[in-house]
Amino acid sequence: MIRALVYQAKSCTYYFSLFLLAYTESTIAVGLARVGAANQQIVCGSMKELLSHDLGPPLHSLIIPGHLHFIEKDMLRLFTLNPNILDES
Repeated sequence: MIRALVYQAKSCTYYFSLFLLAYTESTIAVGLARVGAANQQIVCGSMKELLSHDLGPPLHSLIIPGHLHFIEKDMLRLFTLNPNILDES
Protein backbone atom coordinates (compact mmCIF):
# COMPACT_ATOMS: atom_id res chain seq x y z
CA MET A 1 0.00 0.00 0.00
CA ILE A 2 2.80 2.45 0.84
CA ARG A 3 4.32 1.58 -2.54
CA ALA A 4 1.08 2.68 -4.21
CA LEU A 5 1.12 5.96 -2.27
CA VAL A 6 4.72 6.68 -3.30
CA TYR A 7 3.96 5.83 -6.94
CA GLN A 8 0.92 8.11 -6.82
CA ALA A 9 3.07 10.91 -5.41
CA LYS A 10 5.62 10.33 -8.19
CA SER A 11 2.94 10.57 -10.87
CA CYS A 12 1.77 13.88 -9.40
CA THR A 13 5.35 15.12 -9.67
CA TYR A 14 5.19 14.60 -13.45
CA TYR A 15 2.30 17.02 -13.80
CA PHE A 16 3.87 19.68 -11.59
CA SER A 17 7.41 19.30 -12.98
CA LEU A 18 6.68 21.95 -15.59
CA PHE A 19 6.39 24.52 -12.80
CA LEU A 20 8.49 23.45 -9.80
CA LEU A 21 9.64 20.05 -8.64
CA ALA A 22 8.07 19.66 -5.21
CA TYR A 23 9.88 16.44 -4.28
CA THR A 24 12.25 13.85 -5.67
CA GLU A 25 13.12 10.26 -4.82
CA SER A 26 15.57 11.58 -2.20
CA THR A 27 12.88 13.64 -0.43
CA ILE A 28 12.38 12.63 3.20
CA ALA A 29 9.04 10.94 3.86
CA VAL A 30 7.44 9.15 6.79
CA GLY A 31 5.40 5.99 6.29
CA LEU A 32 2.88 5.02 8.94
CA ALA A 33 0.82 1.86 9.28
CA ARG A 34 -1.93 0.97 11.73
CA VAL A 35 -1.21 3.95 14.01
CA GLY A 36 -2.59 3.36 17.49
CA ALA A 37 -2.72 -0.42 17.13
CA ALA A 38 -0.45 -2.80 18.99
CA ASN A 39 1.40 -3.60 15.73
CA GLN A 40 1.78 -0.03 14.44
CA GLN A 41 4.79 0.82 12.30
CA ILE A 42 6.45 4.17 11.69
CA VAL A 43 9.33 4.44 9.22
CA CYS A 44 11.28 7.48 8.03
CA GLY A 45 13.48 7.52 4.94
CA SER A 46 13.81 8.78 1.42
CA MET A 47 10.89 8.10 -0.90
CA LYS A 48 13.15 5.67 -2.76
CA GLU A 49 13.94 3.76 0.46
CA LEU A 50 10.27 3.57 1.40
CA LEU A 51 9.49 1.88 -1.94
CA SER A 52 11.43 -1.19 -0.84
CA HIS A 53 10.21 -1.23 2.78
CA ASP A 54 7.17 -3.38 3.62
CA LEU A 55 4.87 -1.81 6.22
CA GLY A 56 2.55 -4.80 6.29
CA PRO A 57 -1.23 -4.67 6.04
CA PRO A 58 -3.23 -1.40 5.84
CA LEU A 59 -4.13 1.25 6.95
CA HIS A 60 -1.21 3.33 5.61
CA SER A 61 -0.35 7.02 5.54
CA LEU A 62 2.49 8.84 3.80
CA ILE A 63 3.75 12.14 5.16
CA ILE A 64 6.05 14.40 3.15
CA PRO A 65 7.29 16.99 5.65
CA GLY A 66 8.47 20.48 4.83
CA HIS A 67 11.46 22.10 6.51
CA LEU A 68 12.18 20.18 9.72
CA HIS A 69 13.11 21.77 13.05
CA PHE A 70 16.09 20.12 14.77
CA ILE A 71 13.79 18.69 17.47
CA GLU A 72 11.60 17.10 14.78
CA LYS A 73 14.71 15.58 13.18
CA ASP A 74 15.77 14.15 16.54
CA MET A 75 12.38 12.49 16.94
CA LEU A 76 12.38 11.07 13.39
CA ARG A 77 15.82 9.52 14.01
CA LEU A 78 14.04 6.98 16.21
CA PHE A 79 12.24 5.66 13.11
CA THR A 80 14.71 6.20 10.28
CA LEU A 81 15.98 3.53 7.89
CA ASN A 82 19.18 5.51 7.21
CA PRO A 83 20.35 7.67 10.14
CA ASN A 84 22.38 9.95 7.84
CA ILE A 85 19.43 11.02 5.68
CA LEU A 86 18.27 13.60 8.23
CA ASP A 87 21.74 15.17 8.35
CA GLU A 88 21.59 15.83 4.61
CA SER A 89 18.37 17.86 4.75
